[in-house]
Amino acid sequence: MPMSMRRVPAVPVLALAGVLALTACGPAASGSAKGSASTTTKAPSKPSAEVLYSKARASALAASSVHLKGDMTSDGEHLLLDLAGTKAGDVTGSVGAGNEGTFELRRVGGTVYLRSTKEYWKKNAGAEAAQMIGDKYVKLPADAAEGMDDLTVTSLLKSMFEDKSMPAFAKLTTRVEAGTVNGQDAWVLSDRVGGDDAKLYIAADETHHLLRVSMPTGKDKGTMDFTEWDAVNPITTPAASQVAKIPGM
Repeated sequence: MPMSMRRVPAVPVLALAGVLALTACGPAASGSAKGSASTTTKAPSKPSAEVLYSKARASALAASSVHLKGDMTSDGEHLLLDLAGTKAGDVTGSVGAGNEGTFELRRVGGTVYLRSTKEYWKKNAGAEAAQMIGDKYVKLPADAAEGMDDLTVTSLLKSMFEDKSMPAFAKLTTRVEAGTVNGQDAWVLSDRVGGDDAKLYIAADETHHLLRVSMPTGKDKGTMDFTEWDAVNPITTPAASQVAKIPGM
């Protein structure tokens, strides 16, 4: 039974585009001054934006695992990302990409398992394949899984921090305020002179974990939260009963 996997590699590309969309519009270098924020800045012990950004970057890139969850729009495409993964490259979660649909995936030891709707499989692999797969995972052939190589939390974090706009958060024009993310104390980095309301939330404790990237306005906008730093449970392959048996694959 022939099955087309041509569109599968578009998933990581769209996910990566969403992550970069949130960082491509960082603090501006100039502009008119904004009004005062509603949050209250902390006392003199408040660290500088440069120190906070540097520590958050180092902490993120050294982490063994993390769970990231984002809701964003990039070039008019609505993207939903919910991925937990390890530095070794294992990942589990889902990616929703506009007209592409929503995909559940697991990547364990380089092997990729993908699950989607019958409508997706019917459109991309035919009615017979859709009936055979049902609501089970498909173990992707090596050539089809090749496009998933960049869909790891390490790759996404690296791409995010390597984006040219991210270091703007460490500039002297960055405002540092006290805030919270899901009840956790945080330092909030934002632009004090114009900009586009981009904000970086960094844990106020000694971990300096990145907690949130927020871009509430503009063409590319959205929010991405980061949790379970160094605490993601081991990721395992789907049970055999949950993997579709497809002739020739």
